[in-house]
Amino acid sequence: MAANVGGMRKASAVSPTAQAVAEEVRAWMGRKQLRGADLSRELGISQPQVSYRVRGELAWSLDELDTLAQVFGCDVADLLPARASTRAKLHRDAWGLAA
Repeated sequence: MAANVGGMRKASAVSPTAQAVAEEVRAWMGRKQLRGADLSRELGISQPQVSYRVRGELAWSLDELDTLAQVFGCDVADLLPARASTRAKLHRDAWGLAA
């Protein structure tokens, strides 16, 4: 079942991938000290629409991810969830830990 949110259809259950992307976006917002209003301006969408996406209630579009990567100064791939094994390796490398 889908709900109508701000003129857009929103799936009742968002995929785990969409939720993980939202988590990455929140982390980048914190690193860059950006608010939803800042992203709203950059993306050209309403602040409520940004909020739905940041909370993981709506998935980000590929075009939006491209714009976010430019705003954050990162690659689109940095906004996508890493596989658990890759994430663990990155963590070990960052802390100089042996595998």
